[in-house]
Formats: sequence, C-alpha cells, structure tokens
Amino acid sequence: MIKEFSQIQFACNKSKTVTQFNYYKEHVHQRYELLYILNGAGKFLIEDVEYSFDKNSMFLIPPGKYHVMTKLPERDYERVVVYFTGELLPSILDNRLYFQKSTSNSTRDLVNKYCNYVNTLDDSVLIVLMQGFINEMLLTEFYGSNGSETEQSNLPPLVKSAIDYINNNIDKPLTTKIIADALFVSNTHLGHVFSQTMNGGIMHYVQIKKIYRAQELIRSGKTATQVAEMLGYKSYPTFIRNYKTYLGTTPSEDK
Repeated sequence: MIKEFSQIQFACNKSKTVTQFNYYKEHVHQRYELLYILNGAGKFLIEDVEYSFDKNSMFLIPPGKYHVMTKLPERDYERVVVYFTGELLPSILDNRLYFQKSTSNSTRDLVNKYCNYVNTLDDSVLIVLMQGFINEMLLTEFYGSNGSETEQSNLPPLVKSAIDYINNNIDKPLTTKIIADALFVSNTHLGHVFSQTMNGGIMHYVQIKKIYRAQELIRSGKTATQVAEMLGYKSYPTFIRNYKTYLGTTPSEDK
C-alpha cells in the first residue's frame, strides 16, 4: 500500500521479492528516505560504506546519497519506506544526518501500527499522523538507548579514494581517465574494481552526482546554461537529456 502527499510518501510493502523493488539498482533520491526492514537479510551500500541488514534494521538516508543493495535477501523482502522533504526533519536533528540501527520489537510494533493506519484511515487524518510517525521514529531511535548500530564494512581503498575525488571535484570535468590518473591507476583497473563494488559503472556514479548537484544549483537561481558550463558539460543537449533521465523533470520545472 502506498500513500503519497505533497511532502510525504509512505509505502508499506509486504510479501514481495526484492526484485520487485528498485533497491537492487543504484539510485539517489531528492527527499529524505526512512527505510525500515520488516524481513529479509542482505547488504546495503550507502555512498562509501556497506551495511549489513536484517529484520528490524532502520536507515535514514539524506537527499543526494548514492545507495544500492549489494547483497539481495534470499527470502521474502518486506519493508516500509517513507520519503519526506527536509522541512519535516525534526528541527533538533542535523539536516546532514544519516544513521542506521538495529531496532527493538517496540519499533517494529510502531511500524506495523502505521501500516494498519494506511489501510484504514482517511487521508486527512493520515497526513497528520505521518508527521508524528517521522518524529517518533527518528527521535526515539537517535536519542534512545534501545537498539544498536548495524554491522558495517569499508569499501576497497581505491573505491573510497575514487568517491572522495569525485565528490571533491564534482564541479569540474570528470572522466574515468581523469579520475584514474589522479589516483595513479589504469582506467581499466579502476573501472573494474568500481563497478564490482558499487553495482554500477564509475561514470554512471559521476552522472548521478553531477545531476543532483545541478538541481541544487538550478534551485539556487543559476540558469541551466550556467550550470551545464559549471559542471563541465561540453554539450548542452546532453546535459538536458541527462537531467530528464535521472530526475524525471527539467531545469525550468525545478526553478
């Protein structure tokens, strides 16, 4: 069941195989993502850190963070996901915050209660309750003593270095050769290690990051022409095409 409002989207999906979702594909969201795992065990990559998850695992992922499932669950994958705008993040939390925890059964009960609300309550009531759900989930898990952080593992040093270089130079022209030369490795080796680790090619990662950065610049008042030039696009039509492909919108619609 999915409920979507102007600032919140709530999806409660049970008894589904993981391939029916997009989590096995690399992606970036324009909103915060609150993800709660009801069932299923696997691994989830967020930027340059890989996390193991099991039932009752919870993640908060800010806008613009690259993430992908790197190990798919072997059994049914059941989860609840809430996408919400930054305005709804509790004001006492840092707006750059992201965290992951293995939660208690009481949190699971809360999640199931709201899944039931989605199926039984009118939208006018549900939209009010959803704000409370976000506040309760984030504040109790971030400040509470229950639960523990999920197991995490670092990526290969070469991949971490590539990600750092890309993020620190996102406003400059970037190619596999430029990145490889900066890291003193061959194009082929870098591309192979990156794609094996990240479930996607290095230039795909670059394009995702550049387009999300482009959206930020567009919303700050820059023109599409200025942004394309700032981000090192030699072809304006290519920039517009990539913008539509990754964001499903146009620069003029995002102003």
